[in-house]
Amino acid sequence: MRKLFDRLSAPAMRDIVLTSETGSLDYWPKPLPDLYLQEPLMVAFEIPKGATDLMVTGELNQRRWQHKVSLTNLEASAEKASGIDVLWARNQIKSIGLNPDLSADEKREKITQLGLSHHIVTAHTSLIAVDKTPVRPLHLVASDKSIALNRPSGMAVSLPTSNSSPRLAQAGLGSDLLTILACLMLVAGLGLMRLRLKLFGECEMTIIALRARREV
Repeated sequence: MRKLFDRLSAPAMRDIVLTSETGSLDYWPKPLPDLYLQEPLMVAFEIPKGATDLMVTGELNQRRWQHKVSLTNLEASAEKASGIDVLWARNQIKSIGLNPDLSADEKREKITQLGLSHHIVTAHTSLIAVDKTPVRPLHLVASDKSIALNRPSGMAVSLPTSNSSPRLAQAGLGSDLLTILACLMLVAGLGLMRLRLKLFGECEMTIIALRARREV
């Protein structure tokens, strides 16, 4: 926590904007967050066609600061790299989802276009695997054929078929015995209930008879 508070107490740059000589630049995150002590500037952007330089501007020590970055070597190294375009597209999708100026339909359209262009799974796009390997030549007619099932480990007899009698164990774990015990307990419970009603009923009749005698 001490390191975090030290960085927050020492802001390095604010109001950071990226531009190129061709005009505006499509980058993310947008707007760029403020930089603090010993914090690098990390941004994903798409190099515009014909752009050779990138201009980074911001406010440093309450003064306007700017720095020019050459895109010539950067573009050459980006062609050899892989996955940068997907990273940029994912960041763009996040930026579009958080943009309050776009309607739901506009967000869906932009996110769908990015997902289809860069083959990314989004809230509106998904990937489908298509097997291009031919299984059967088109001139051959398909036919039905029975396939033997795999036997469990250690089983010597063959698995049951329509013409065979061996069957696998049902593995009821004593369900028949439990069913019998449940029936016996049910019968015993009904017997105890009947006995209780008979005893308490006779007691109640005796009490009523005694009260009647006392009243007489």
